[in-house]
Amino acid sequence: EVMAPTPAMEEFSCKLRERWPQFGKNTEKWSLESADALISYRPEEVVSAIAPRAALWIHAGEDTRVPIEEAQSMYEKAGEPKRLAVLPGLEHHDLYLGEGFEEMIALTLDWFSRHLKGENP
Repeated sequence: EVMAPTPAMEEFSCKLRERWPQFGKNTEKWSLESADALISYRPEEVVSAIAPRAALWIHAGEDTRVPIEEAQSMYEKAGEPKRLAVLPGLEHHDLYLGEGFEEMIALTLDWFSRHLKGENP
């Protein structure tokens, strides 16, 4: 297991399959190459290079899957403009459905409208 399933992850996967039955079909297995890439991934080493492009981190305040320290470290190493939004009371998967998703989308749309509108890729 690259990422051992938790009860919250299993509950989230069930909700996704109820809403979108095709979810999970051949998507829950990882290749060795993907596992290696995930383990080797070190964005903190390059985050400073993206400035002056806007960077936004949205983190669930009660996330047990991705420690808040990872988001804080990335934020600290990034240049401006940047923002770290921590959504209290939410777990990792709460950002993908329901009220947590709505809150995350509102933050994202606000960030895009203030920082990315009219920029050329």
